[in-house]
Amino acid sequence: MFHLKGVRSEKLGCKVERAIQRYDLNALTDLEIEIIEDENLPRLFGSRGTTIYIKSLAQSSSVELLALMLLHELAHLKGIRGQREAMNFAYGHLKLSLLKRLKLEAELFLSEAFRVRGEIDRGAERAMESW
Repeated sequence: MFHLKGVRSEKLGCKVERAIQRYDLNALTDLEIEIIEDENLPRLFGSRGTTIYIKSLAQSSSVELLALMLLHELAHLKGIRGQREAMNFAYGHLKLSLLKRLKLEAELFLSEAFRVRGEIDRGAERAMESW
């Protein structure tokens, strides 16, 4: 479970919360992970123990990039040491989440399209009957 106790910037906090919710990051861990905003870190992200440090500069990043970086740091917290392996873990989960979201959005779009088409067909039938 991710906790934003140490994030002072409201904009950054909102983006991080959206990344966690949109990509269901809490489902990946049973650890209690605290996210802390730190101005003095040389990197955008870093982790130690069960804490992930985010530099306030990260607020200019997209929600997707924040999710990718949180997943990368989560991989390190789960014991994956190599940078490439951690990024592969992050990329794999993000890709799967995106595909699930795209599938859901496509299904919603198609159901709406068929609903509208049905209304158009019924309207055309009524128009032809009234002739």
